[in-house]
Amino acid sequence: MATEIKPYSTLLGGRLTIAQDLQFHLNVNNHAGDDLLSITEIAALATEWRMAALAFDNAFRSGGQRFETIVVQGKDTGRDYYTRALVNRIYTLAHYPVTDEEKADGVRLYAIVETYRKADKREYEIETTFLRNFVSDLRKQSALLAKYSLTDIVDKVDEENTGFDEAYNERMAARQEAKEAGSLQEHRKDTNAKFDKVAKAVTGLILMTSTPDVKNKLAACIGIINSNIDQFNAIYHRHAGIVAKHKKKDGDKDKDKEDNGEETPDTNPPATPGDGTQKPDTGLQQEPGISDQNPSGGPHHLDPNEHPAMGE
Repeated sequence: MATEIKPYSTLLGGRLTIAQDLQFHLNVNNHAGDDLLSITEIAALATEWRMAALAFDNAFRSGGQRFETIVVQGKDTGRDYYTRALVNRIYTLAHYPVTDEEKADGVRLYAIVETYRKADKREYEIETTFLRNFVSDLRKQSALLAKYSLTDIVDKVDEENTGFDEAYNERMAARQEAKEAGSLQEHRKDTNAKFDKVAKAVTGLILMTSTPDVKNKLAACIGIINSNIDQFNAIYHRHAGIVAKHKKKDGDKDKDKEDNGEETPDTNPPATPGDGTQKPDTGLQQEPGISDQNPSGGPHHLDPNEHPAMGE
């Protein structure tokens, strides 16, 4: 019968990833938490630890903002795509008309485009407002939109802009929730500290108690906790071995390059700071065929002067 919990913080404190650390606490809570809470002498400490682990879990869940950011950027690319398609059609009508009547109508519509031509260069929220006003002004020319079959694409721009606005507001709300929940490192430190108190209490109590039922419960809990510590310790060492192996390979490659007089490129360029309100310049998968003017692969935003057919 095991009578001592292995030193989790000493073995793995700060070595596991945040996700692994959280999973350890959730595993132990799921399999031993109720028994620990049922033992009067340690119930208060076990409750504090369980609440800390749940807060840690909630903070981790609300902190998953990368997916939300991808959704926002995807929505932004969508609205830019349809806005550009609309502007191109109006531009063609104004600059390559078949009749004088088409010329006059095209110039009339294109005057609205000119008013909002730099909308895509603005911050997210400002672009949303600009496009909303752009659509509103175009709809005042409903007869011309219907005449040249532009009503549907104007409606699509409005739909995409509204979808972006909803996704953007959801991301801002998620960021605020994560901020209010506190940092993951703070939750991790608090949960580990409270677990250490539980571990010491359990180890002390199993040596002191003379109640068979309590002793058996404590022994079972110690077995579960130690089993999880061994499991995550093995995960850590397996990962550390893989990382060390790759580092050795990379180091050998770099040494070969140096021996051959080659420079080793910097694979970790500095991150670009931002608060999430600026539109990114690069990095999004562009819709095929939207633009041949953007070899970087980033989103190509509305600017009629960049259209290959527009000239000077």
